[in-house]
Amino acid sequence: MQVERVVYDPPATASTEDWQYWADAIHDEDRAVGLAVRDALRAVYAAHGTGYGEEVVQRLVQCALRNRGLRMTVSPVSKAYYRGVEVDESPLDCIVVEDRVLLVVTALLEVNQFSVNRGLSYLKALGLGWGIAADFGKTDVQITGLRRRPQ
Repeated sequence: MQVERVVYDPPATASTEDWQYWADAIHDEDRAVGLAVRDALRAVYAAHGTGYGEEVVQRLVQCALRNRGLRMTVSPVSKAYYRGVEVDESPLDCIVVEDRVLLVVTALLEVNQFSVNRGLSYLKALGLGWGIAADFGKTDVQITGLRRRPQ
């Protein structure tokens, strides 16, 4: 049996962040939790890069959050309403960190807008004010700070 060795040259990757909705608006404990979550996301990117599927990325992010001592609720349950009447409850595909910051993580989408829209919807459903949407794409990581404005 002959083994052929091939040199793996990983693709160039990049990380972009957009915090315009947080600028000069988030304070105190919400800000501290948000910065810790951002640090965890950066650590996952620094250690593992990009190109993993959703299940792997979710586990890596949860591990990074736990390593920072952050308490989290995975797939929190939200009530569903129809014309103002509660009809059901269902789990949401997100993480709530320290009961303060929502985190929506996707993988391989290459565009973070899906996570941003879903995150804004989840903020409203859970009554939270702050969140982060992150997509770990094939070659890029996009992280966006989210804010739900009071109605």
